[in-house]
Amino acid sequence: MSKFSRRHILHQRVVSTSPSASPPRSKKEKLVALLRRKEGQALTGLTAALGWLPHTVRAAIAGQRKNGFNVERFTANNGRSRYRIHSEAGR
Repeated sequence: MSKFSRRHILHQRVVSTSPSASPPRSKKEKLVALLRRKEGQALTGLTAALGWLPHTVRAAIAGQRKNGFNVERFTANNGRSRYRIHSEAGR
């Protein structure tokens, strides 16, 4: 048995055959979903939801800006910074 076919067989064992199983969402998709909320999301909420460190979340937000999202940082009523996607530029 070749190395490729072993990997292929192992991959087949891991894949779920349940019809109700949906593919898991990536963390970047979760980030975009959280940023699309009307009230936005605080950095602490993003780090908790994604399991990332604050500098990683800020870098991912910068990456979403490069991908064409208009991510804005604003100050909420409590004086804390929040992030949200205001509109999609070029999409």
